[in-house]
Amino acid sequence: MKNKIFDFTVCGILLVFVILLITMPDICKTGAVSGILLCGRVIIPSLFPFGVCVMFIINSRAVKLLEYLNPAIRRLTGFSAEVFTLVLLSFTGGYPIGAKLLSNAVKNGVLTANRAGVMLNFCINAGPAFIISAVGSGILGSKKTGVILLCANIAAGILLCFISRRFEKFETSESEKSLDALSPADNFVYSVAEAAGATVKICGFVILFSVISAYMDYYGEKYEILKILALPLEVTNAVSKSSNVYLISFLLGFGGISVWCQALAVCSNVAINYPRFILFRVLHGALSAGITAILLKLFPQALPAFSTSAPRGCFGFYSTAAVGISLFVLGLTFIISLSSRKYADKILEEIF
Repeated sequence: MKNKIFDFTVCGILLVFVILLITMPDICKTGAVSGILLCGRVIIPSLFPFGVCVMFIINSRAVKLLEYLNPAIRRLTGFSAEVFTLVLLSFTGGYPIGAKLLSNAVKNGVLTANRAGVMLNFCINAGPAFIISAVGSGILGSKKTGVILLCANIAAGILLCFISRRFEKFETSESEKSLDALSPADNFVYSVAEAAGATVKICGFVILFSVISAYMDYYGEKYEILKILALPLEVTNAVSKSSNVYLISFLLGFGGISVWCQALAVCSNVAINYPRFILFRVLHGALSAGITAILLKLFPQALPAFSTSAPRGCFGFYSTAAVGISLFVLGLTFIISLSSRKYADKILEEIF
């Protein structure tokens, strides 16, 4: 009965959305254009190049050299060297990178689906390029404040890691195995293909939720509650409309429904406890905001924590040349990836 009620509710919401798309197409157009610009100016420049680098590192021979330090790393962290590298890169790679790495680890037999599901609770984090450049410099006008937000976000993720390891039953590490490193050429093609596929999916969610946010902003002029409900939808739009550094810190840790969808879209083979996943997102946001408050007291910044003035946008931070170059490189490398017979079918299957 509950499933039927849920299905009817979802269908009702989608029906209303379709009616809005038909009756008010101009708002849809405005939201979609905003989402496309957001992808070109923020998502692709900050995520795609870093994603290629992260995927290349995790499958390179350089990671295999860490196996010599495996006993020390396992004693300090409880992870094998390869899994520890995965966690470290997820903390610095941006929201969906950690989910993508966990999914690949399950697919390759490095992690079990259940253990990857537990690790997903603390392996979704905003990346340094987004927090420092787009949020710190672009929105708040202070790169130092961006650094504080990044440190708070990472510290909150580390705390959640310890909480998970303390209260969750991690499976024994015997399920972990080491994979043979790819050759540099194959690794490059594979890394570009994986990063391009993930970026395309992420941009799709960003554009969709930008359209939804546009409708909520329009009706939010009459119903203020809609402006509040729009905040958890898409983190980039949400932080660009706020100058409250504590709220921004919470939103960066929380991620937003769009980020959740992006992460879940690339880790379908991971066993996820959805109520616990949502709980950890809320905890990440709360811890991040709390740590931000502490750091701002220890390292005061010439920035009001609460401001009534209109927030500055982050969309002018990246130059037109950067947008064009990023789009060109994304398209070029994606075509190169498709030219490889070894990975072409796999890429098309993932995207479509």
